[in-house]
Amino acid sequence: MNDYEKFDDDALSILDIVNEFKVLFFTNIKTIFLGFLAIFFLTGFYLYNTPKQYVSYAKIKVLEEQETSAFVLEDMLDFSSGFKDKELLNNEIEIITSKNILEQVIQELSLTHSYARVGVLNNESLSHSERPFSIKLGSSIASSGQYIVSILKGQNTIRDVDEEKSTTFTFGKNFLLGVDTFNISKTKFFNSLEENGGEYAFNVSSAYSAFQSLKEMIQLNPITDMVLGLSIKGTNPLLNEKIIESLLKAYDADGKNDSKLISEGTSDFLSERIQLIKGEIDVIESSLSEIRKKNDFIDISSINSLFSSQMIVSNDMTFEIETQTLLANSFLSKLDSQRTNELLPLPIQVGISNSEHRTRDLTISKIKTRQGAVYNQETGGAEDFARFIEEELIPHMEAHYPLSSYRTLIGHSYAGLFTLHMLLNHSGVFDNYIAIDPSLDWDNQKLLLHS
Repeated sequence: MNDYEKFDDDALSILDIVNEFKVLFFTNIKTIFLGFLAIFFLTGFYLYNTPKQYVSYAKIKVLEEQETSAFVLEDMLDFSSGFKDKELLNNEIEIITSKNILEQVIQELSLTHSYARVGVLNNESLSHSERPFSIKLGSSIASSGQYIVSILKGQNTIRDVDEEKSTTFTFGKNFLLGVDTFNISKTKFFNSLEENGGEYAFNVSSAYSAFQSLKEMIQLNPITDMVLGLSIKGTNPLLNEKIIESLLKAYDADGKNDSKLISEGTSDFLSERIQLIKGEIDVIESSLSEIRKKNDFIDISSINSLFSSQMIVSNDMTFEIETQTLLANSFLSKLDSQRTNELLPLPIQVGISNSEHRTRDLTISKIKTRQGAVYNQETGGAEDFARFIEEELIPHMEAHYPLSSYRTLIGHSYAGLFTLHMLLNHSGVFDNYIAIDPSLDWDNQKLLLHS
């Protein structure tokens, strides 16, 4: 076979493949067309029903070392370690995302409330700029609930879906529904009854779930050594901007409150020192008066001796007070314009009294005998107790107290055994685990053998 014949055979084989493809394509063109149509339809349906995500950005400048109160305190307290930018940034992030700050944002913007217009197939969620009315509850921390608001030409009604109670209402006036006080007022987006009439779903979520949702929306990342990047991701760009404004306002107010507390403490300290000096002066005057009474004349040597000893004490005290006053004034001048978030907050200690069911709740397995004797006490409830701490106690504390997410668990004896059980099986609940003299002999050292 020469080169021409080989080339001709190759051309024929390629042509055969093309012809077979044409036959296959045209005989199945309906199926291919329907497949593309289905993909197009499903893509459009997905895009239509998936809410768009918007990201809003802001920048926060963190104070430099010489601009902070830590720079002044360094001379007063003799810090062993130098100022660290990374530690400062991490501390600022903890403060911005703390429950105390986020709770103020939630309350100001009513983030526990959601509105939707009731539709035939599904409800259409309403953003802040689309709500024709707003609802205020009498309690700032209301329990969760679902309500249907009907705005009709004849009358307006609201119905509690859970309690199956309803009542009529007038815009702008307080009314009762069950034991809750409501006030429904029109917003600037209420145009007319024809346009805004109908049924609306109003949902109230728990403060804890709103806190968790808001915390997930917030992203804080260091841009430089002294600048934090703040971003809010959500379906409503207007709400994102409002959250940023409210967050920065609460953050600034928190810093001013810290400055005020420290300023008041410094003022009290200086007042006490002034009173101490006045006391020293009173001692000198009283001593001079006693000298005059006893000798009926001024004893120059006694006065010189008295003044010499008192002068030494007074000079030392004056030097100390002047030094502390200069430091305090410098400290206060910094506090007027800067934050003091380098100071760590005091911990909140939560003690769980459990004398009645101590053995049941703190032991990790059920046993019938212990150290060769019959054991009749109820045992093995550690998992239920862990569930109580994680799902009930911690959410309750976070809902009622300004806590951070940094937690430590401490236990002794049986509680030490339980602490190690939490470390091995629920390590994400706490950041630190301290077990003091844990009862590791329980159930023939089961925890040690299975860890």
